[in-house]
Amino acid sequence: MSIVIKEIEQENLLEKVREDLTEQLENLSLTDKIRLVDEIHSYDVIFDYLVAYENDEEFFQTFFSSNVMDIIRAVYYGDYRYTDEYVRFDKYGNLESFSSSEFESDFYDEINNIIDWILENPDSIDLEYYIDTELLDEYLEYK
Repeated sequence: MSIVIKEIEQENLLEKVREDLTEQLENLSLTDKIRLVDEIHSYDVIFDYLVAYENDEEFFQTFFSSNVMDIIRAVYYGDYRYTDEYVRFDKYGNLESFSSSEFESDFYDEINNIIDWILENPDSIDLEYYIDTELLDEYLEYK
């Protein structure tokens, strides 16, 4: 088999893998999307702007324990709404709250970057928990 044909086959397979991953990631539950982002972030400290925590008392106890002044600063200088479902830290350490639909939108905006990360780091996290990796595994073997 010529090198050109092999490259074309590999490109076609990569395109199919990207389409498959896109579809599977889009169809994950909200909880699994949040968990996937958190797992990627824990491994590689990327996608800070996608990390989401439930906006509840446990979040504040975990990150602020009893330091009321830090909570006040993070809320005052951030974009925090008590009624939002989720919260994260902005790049300055202030709080940014958001709804599930806002998270979904942010996730879709970054889906290609998430796929790129998966393709570059396929063994870094337990992908089988989130997606069917059969086509991905085939591509990785062929690569």
